[in-house]
Order: sequence, then structure tokens, then C-alpha cells
Amino acid sequence: MKLKKLILGTALTAGTVFAIGTTSANADEIYTIQSNDTLGKISKQFVGDKSLINSIVDANSIQDKNVIYAGEQLTIPTNGNDAKEQQAPVQQEAPVQEQQAPVQEQPAAEQQPVETPAPSASADGSAIVAEAQKHMGTPYAWGGRTPDGFDCSGFTQHVYKQVTGRDIGGYTVPQENAGTQISVNEAQAGDLLFWGSKGGTYHVAISTGGSSFIHAPKPGDTVKNGDTQYFTPDFAVRM
Repeated sequence: MKLKKLILGTALTAGTVFAIGTTSANADEIYTIQSNDTLGKISKQFVGDKSLINSIVDANSIQDKNVIYAGEQLTIPTNGNDAKEQQAPVQQEAPVQEQQAPVQEQPAAEQQPVETPAPSASADGSAIVAEAQKHMGTPYAWGGRTPDGFDCSGFTQHVYKQVTGRDIGGYTVPQENAGTQISVNEAQAGDLLFWGSKGGTYHVAISTGGSSFIHAPKPGDTVKNGDTQYFTPDFAVRM
């Protein structure tokens, strides 16, 4: 009777571990920062501690690790934390305790939209309206620039020159560029109202506040008041 000898061979060298496993090939992950996130919290989500903070800072070129913004995306270098197991023996070494400077964490800052304030009201708005009203009833005159007769842009030019000493131009297009464009709803007393597209306007008037304005309308007519509800301008300009 033949006996089969079963030989179990184990050749473990003291202090040596043979690692048999697979190689992780995880790609870096993209993470969207949430409100109240910190780099420490994000690191803990991926590796369970804060050891990933410096890697995240380096991977994303963050200038200040205490300031991150909600809604921005971060590259998380997770492939650097997956140990690639090799079949070659790995020498066991005592863990190295690294001293890291304490990290002061701050919640992610919320980005708020910045509103651009409207420019201040046109200079001497009430004085401009008062001067314009002096010319009520003046007949319309094509190309007119004097109180003997005005066209629309000659009227606005004369009024502004009388009150401010400034020549805003004798035609509608130069007057478009004499101030800051605003919406019709923002117009106040003394602002100019324009009809037509920018660069191709065909009429101008002086706002007297609300929906009212004063203008030199057309041949055969006189300087008088108008209302934007019945003759609606396209934009306004504040001087």
C-alpha cells in the first residue's frame, strides 16, 4: 500500500509579506463643492481622514486651502491613495508619523451675484425740466436750434446747454453717447428718452419723471408734453 504524502510548504520569511492582489486603476474623481464644505470634510469623504488635503490643494492649484467656493469642481487624486499590490515581496516597515501643521478650516464661501447700481440721476434734473417747460408752444422747425423753432434734437441740445453749459450734440446719435444708457423704466426727470435702435435713433425727448416727457414732435406741431404709454421709447440715457 502506497502512502501519498501531502506536503504543505510554507515559506514565509520573518518580516516579509507577499501581496497577491489586483492593481487598482481608478482615475481621479471630480467633486462639486457643497455649502459648508471644507477640504478636511472632503478628504474624509474619500479616505476617512484629512490626509488628502495637501494632495487636493496641489492637484487643483489652490492658493489658500482655507477658502473654497460652493459650486466649483475639484479634482480628487484618489488613484494616489489606492495601493498597487505587487507580487514581489514588500518589506514591512514601521509607520512613519508625519507632523502636519494644524489646518484652520472655513466653510465654503457662497458666491453672490454682484449687482451693478444704476448711475446717479442726470445733473440738475429739475432745472432741466424747468428750462424745457419754458419753451412749451415753440413751433417745430426742421434743424431748429433756437427758441424761434426747434426740432427734437435741437430742443434737447438747447435745454442742456442752457442749464449745464454742456453741448451734447445737435443730432440724436451723438446724444446717445453723451451719457450712460439705462432702461426706460429707470428714467428720471432730466434723462433723455430715445426712439429707435442704438446708433439709428430717430427721435429724442426729455423725461419729466414717471411716464411723462417733453419734446418737439414733428413739423406743424409745437413743443409739448407726451406720455410713454402712447409713444413708447426704446431706451434712455442718463447724463
